[in-house]
Amino acid sequence: MSDSVMDISDRIYISTIADDCTETIMRYGTGIEICEFCTAANMDSPHFEHWDAEVRTRLEKTDRRIFHAPFSEIYPSAIDPLAVELAHIRLKQAAELAMTYNIRRMVVHGGHVPTVYYPIWFHERSVLFWKRFLDGLPDDFQIVVENVLEDIPERLLKVVSEVGDPRMAICLDIGHANASTEVPVCEWINCLGRSISHVHIHNNDGHSDLHMPLGDGNIDMDAAISRILELSPQATFTIESRPAGPSMEWLANHGYIGEVKK
Repeated sequence: MSDSVMDISDRIYISTIADDCTETIMRYGTGIEICEFCTAANMDSPHFEHWDAEVRTRLEKTDRRIFHAPFSEIYPSAIDPLAVELAHIRLKQAAELAMTYNIRRMVVHGGHVPTVYYPIWFHERSVLFWKRFLDGLPDDFQIVVENVLEDIPERLLKVVSEVGDPRMAICLDIGHANASTEVPVCEWINCLGRSISHVHIHNNDGHSDLHMPLGDGNIDMDAAISRILELSPQATFTIESRPAGPSMEWLANHGYIGEVKK
């Protein structure tokens, strides 16, 4: 490994959206990001028993864990108070479930929908929601808010900054930034800077959220990862490509991870 490249082997997680998730974790000794409950109904019976068993089997492979909260129909800045309450209930349910798996870090979506939520509404309502949500969490539990349809990086940065809680940071999804906005990925990184605690890495063609391996697509992944490590050197990374194996090979070939651990 080149001395000029930072070894991030111990900060890599594999998302369970990858068909080869388990085998890749075992081969490289990575962490895991649990995504089985991105669909909220999977937390309820009769679905829960099946998904809980699958998750517990996967967790036996690693003790480094992140939990991805549900996001479908969950809008923290919603106009309808009942929709806001639904978001609170589901995300609280997710946090409580994560803790049963000995996980204290959870990815959540910001929930901005362009042309539906005006910027000032999204900002004010989001701050209120996340302050209330964090009030119910233990001191050692962290949430990282992920960009999906947010059109500019300042959208989430302002929310996180105003909430002002050390338990809340940003999860920069590079693929979403590339496919859903006109702002170049490196501008997202420059803007968010040290607020970036976690990163979802996958590639695409700039138009669709394809979750391609790191070496495919039009994102300059080497430039993006290098810049993140320069501005937020403690950031962690989840590979969200399908499959995950080729992305790990790309990281190895570019000096970001060392020898295969297993």
